[in-house]
Amino acid sequence: MTAVRDVRDGGAIAAVHRLERRPGRRSVVAVARGAGGGRCLMLNGHLDTVGHAGYDGDPLAPRVSKGRMYGRGALDMKGGIATVMVAAARATAGGRLRGDVLVACVADGEYGSSGTEEVLESFTLLGTGTVHASVIRGGEETSTHPAHRRVTLERRTVPGENADGVERELAGLLDRLAATVPDFRYRLIRGVHREPFEADPDAPIVRTLTSHAERTLGHPPVVRAEPFWTDCALLDRAGIPCLLFGADGEGAHAATEYVDLASLDRLTDVLTVTITDFCS
Repeated sequence: MTAVRDVRDGGAIAAVHRLERRPGRRSVVAVARGAGGGRCLMLNGHLDTVGHAGYDGDPLAPRVSKGRMYGRGALDMKGGIATVMVAAARATAGGRLRGDVLVACVADGEYGSSGTEEVLESFTLLGTGTVHASVIRGGEETSTHPAHRRVTLERRTVPGENADGVERELAGLLDRLAATVPDFRYRLIRGVHREPFEADPDAPIVRTLTSHAERTLGHPPVVRAEPFWTDCALLDRAGIPCLLFGADGEGAHAATEYVDLASLDRLTDVLTVTITDFCS
């Protein structure tokens, strides 16, 4: 971990750290120290996006239309990173808080979460599962059957499931194929595994944010299950109560992606008052 510099803004001093254990996978953590005696809060978001191939238009040219900003990562999650930075700057201005505020902009959120893993080494404080074949390789030509195929599967888990159970499930399916299909053999290799996450509704940070979100939005925030994995599971496993809360939009990982700009403003307001309340 390398401390880059100290930044003073309106009375708040933020120590900025750069982490890059894996070359090219850089994370940045800014720490605004409180006066002492208050609770600490980390706001975590990933810097990377999925690839640009297949995006409809220029994925890196932001386009605003009818209250929406379009572009790769606008929703997932450059918009969220922007709200986190603005809200943290507003809440820490003047040095009024007692607790520390950490803004962690991490690498590798779209795959192995190596950024959050590295951050946690230095800073300590749904429905059914799904499976899809994301990469398939094999064959030599269109007129012959391939003697060998390599298939990469992604099996998304939900709370209550684990890697051992998923491996047994897949092995059972493949065993049935091996018993019924002549000359079929397989070798199952476990890849990256991440545990599912479920926010604790009674955790202080969850109660605090939910209360302020309801006041800002004028109605209780929508609580729902998501089919994707996030760094929240790593934070939770490290003993840091957390939740996932974001802006409205559509198209994460799709050919067209946008974020609702009005929801970014509301998100910034919710985060600002949450930081101020939680860390005071």
